[in-house]
Amino acid sequence: MATLTVNQITRTGLVLGIALASTLSVESATASDQFPNDGRTFVMVANDDTDPHSVVFTSQKSVLGLNLAELIVAVVANMVDGEDYKIIGPFPKNIFNDANGRVQVTYKEAADGSGIDASADFSIIVFSL
Repeated sequence: MATLTVNQITRTGLVLGIALASTLSVESATASDQFPNDGRTFVMVANDDTDPHSVVFTSQKSVLGLNLAELIVAVVANMVDGEDYKIIGPFPKNIFNDANGRVQVTYKEAADGSGIDASADFSIIVFSL
């Protein structure tokens, strides 16, 4: 598990472009990751793999003893370099933050729900307002 870097959006701007890997902390997804969350945090995912995947954000909250469902987001296959991204968030702290103030995220094969293969061409970027 890796702790992903949060890229801060400022009034002077955060450059996003085709050369995304050289601009931001783009990290290849492992079986599971985590990232600090201030409630204004978003993630951007890209799936250049040939298989569709799902990104799963673990809910940390329960109501009347019942756990809230995970947030599961489908990410289509063959998102073209620098052209197609899915932006997800924000993540309310009272629902998604664990005891350390982090959101837990896992990556799954859409077809069977297993973890994605290490060779999958899948990236995640975390940023905050």
